[in-house]
Amino acid sequence: GGSRTIGQLAAAEGVRSPTMTALVNGLVDDGLVRKHTSADDARSTIVEATAKGRGLLQQGRSRRIAKLGQIMGGLNEEE
Repeated sequence: GGSRTIGQLAAAEGVRSPTMTALVNGLVDDGLVRKHTSADDARSTIVEATAKGRGLLQQGRSRRIAKLGQIMGGLNEEE
């Protein structure tokens, strides 16, 4: 969690920075993230989730955990 630069997000997703910038701009428009210039490097843009974005992330995590629980619940000790 926490804030990340556009470059860090792009590297994590395996895309180029311009592609990530376009994706982040859409998330800003949807109110899911906010962005600001880095205090350490004026060339870097910092991205952080808003309360709305964090809520959406938590919902996704909860669904993945529930699904994994369903999958794991059907396995026996040998599997």
